[in-house]
Parts: sequence; structure tokens; C-alpha cells
Amino acid sequence: MTSAFDVWGDTRTAYNFFANEHVSFAVVLESPMTGVSRALRERFEGTTVLNVQDTTESKLSHLNSMTGLGEIGNPKNRGIFLHPSLAVSPDGVSIGLLSAQVWDRPPRSHGKAK
Repeated sequence: MTSAFDVWGDTRTAYNFFANEHVSFAVVLESPMTGVSRALRERFEGTTVLNVQDTTESKLSHLNSMTGLGEIGNPKNRGIFLHPSLAVSPDGVSIGLLSAQVWDRPPRSHGKAK
């Protein structure tokens, strides 16, 4: 059992959801991003909205059988990068998710930035 759910049936439901071939990162984010888009269109013209962005590394080295992971930081660490963009009002109130990109760095590209 994972720490995300208290009941095995809920864990199994989550596994089934993510195993569904119709579920993708884009599909999961489509609805909330559509809502943010609608909210931004309804704001008054000239209203300031900040686009706050950052990239984070998710270390998944412990998932030995998982494919699609790349190097993060140290070449021994495997995982993915996540770069979300959030719409935020000038007073710091989150409006919602504008976009999110996920990618990996293949081991063969190690050191190419230099």
C-alpha cells in the first residue's frame, strides 16, 4: 500500500486510472487549464496577471523498472524535470495552472551543455 491512500481499494483505483491508455499528462491537466483560461478571459482588460515559473527535479531513482527517466543533477540520479507556469495576481493569489512541461535528460546527453 502507498502512503497516498488509507484503503487498498483506493490505491487500486489510482493504479487502474494511471494504467488507462487514454490517460496522459495532457489529459489530466486539460480541465484545470481550461478553467484558468476561462477565468483569465473574464478578467477586466488591463488587469495584471503574473506568470510565475520554475523548474524542479523529481528524483525517482528508487523506481528501478520505470522507463522514460533521465539524469537529474548527479549522473547516478534518475528522474524527470517539471516546469509549471502559474497565473498569479499581483497580491499573490493563485489563479491556476497555465502550463506544465515534463521532460527527461537522456544519459547520452550528459555534459553536452559544457
